[in-house]
Amino acid sequence: MASFNKITLVGNVGRDPELKQTATSKVVDFSIAINEPARGQQPERTEWYRVSFWDRRAETIAQYVRKGTQIMVEGRLSVRTYTDPNTQRERYSLEVTGTDFVLLGSRPSGEEGGTPAGGGYAAQSVQPAQPASSTQTSAPAPVPSMPSGPPPTFAKGGEEDDLPF
Repeated sequence: MASFNKITLVGNVGRDPELKQTATSKVVDFSIAINEPARGQQPERTEWYRVSFWDRRAETIAQYVRKGTQIMVEGRLSVRTYTDPNTQRERYSLEVTGTDFVLLGSRPSGEEGGTPAGGGYAAQSVQPAQPASSTQTSAPAPVPSMPSGPPPTFAKGGEEDDLPF
């Protein structure tokens, strides 16, 4: 039987990412705060997730992400169990190994340049690069224009319409 482990988080970065070098690759660690609004008698609640990215994405995260940045992260969720050295109680930590990310919100003031690989501000998408040796040139598909003229009219309440429900 196949299994599947994927999580998508949208929240704010809780601390500046820390880029570390291992023997063979780079890894960046940071935390994300996910706020749940208050409901009825329950107060607002914040869940914290530890996130790590590896290799090229780790470098990009370290370059563009700072504390307070709003980000969407996709990855695999794992739960780490450890014993708190102060209280000797068993504790749990939710950890995400990131596979993809998108930087959300506006770009910080004074920052210029292109979008980072693997993500972009204001959910900008990155187009795949065209090979330089390609001899074909194709024109981009035309963008449909907005219809001109008066807006459509709809049946008013009590009038018969052709909807089946």
